[in-house]
Amino acid sequence: MSRTIHGVKIRGLTRREVKDLKPFGFYLSFYSPPLDDPAKVDEGVEKVLEMCVQDPEAFAKLEDQEHNKSTQVFSAICKETYGARDEEKNSSTSGTGSQTETE
Repeated sequence: MSRTIHGVKIRGLTRREVKDLKPFGFYLSFYSPPLDDPAKVDEGVEKVLEMCVQDPEAFAKLEDQEHNKSTQVFSAICKETYGARDEEKNSSTSGTGSQTETE
């Protein structure tokens, strides 16, 4: 599934890509940037943007936009990959192990 943010079409990371990005703080169930190594965080963000921005021209345009827009694009990719926190808080597991929505 893909979506567009700030004119940039993105997609979430695949399971294989998440596994490949483990050195940069990506795990199958969450993202935890290696804050003790800011260069590694930056490198991981760049790799994710390169992988998930689907149009090379849009990626090039992103380079010339305000920095907060690229940060928002990265955040949107993480949401596509892991789901939004609101979705996680609003769902729970029933006694049978199936996913149910909570009110």
